[in-house]
Amino acid sequence: MKRYDYLMIGMLCTMFFFLVLLGVSRAETTLYATLHAPGAGYELGAGARLEHTTRLGAFGLHGMARASWQEKYGAAQGYTAGAIVQARGYYRDFYLGAGYGVSRYRSEFEDGVVWAKQAWQPHVQLGYDSDLLDLWGAYYFEENDTPNQVEAIKLGGAMKVHKHIKLMAEATRLEFWQSGKRMNDVLFVLGIGWEF
Repeated sequence: MKRYDYLMIGMLCTMFFFLVLLGVSRAETTLYATLHAPGAGYELGAGARLEHTTRLGAFGLHGMARASWQEKYGAAQGYTAGAIVQARGYYRDFYLGAGYGVSRYRSEFEDGVVWAKQAWQPHVQLGYDSDLLDLWGAYYFEENDTPNQVEAIKLGGAMKVHKHIKLMAEATRLEFWQSGKRMNDVLFVLGIGWEF
């Protein structure tokens, strides 16, 4: 990881916690239970995702952390995990965001072989964020610190279906290098959450 990576993450985290401490005009936190469809070399998985969005006028910050029990095909056990921090500029309920994230996986096979990777990626996102409906589309720039050099496009949405209950769906199209070829696949996540 480069100095620039640490600087960006530090600045975004500082802004995020500063806004939370200030007292905000609008904030929401949602904890999801998630189901991950197989794809891109992964088995079916289940996990959790925690999201927090803070808005102060036309400025906002968004943070997300996720983890799932989801191993690579043929592995005995494994997990995936990640987190992002994103600064947003709002016009009414529409926003443009930019941020940085980290993702990792680890899978252990019966013969003792371990596959593990961690990567950092900047991203940009367009979205709509109202009290009842959230829609988003994001582009994750190509990793430059891993052999796979993954880049991704995410499309998703979440809807409040009851006072505190939200349903979420997200599709991610990945492009990556594998065995000397540029390949692609799509991952799907479904979630049911509780908004605090």
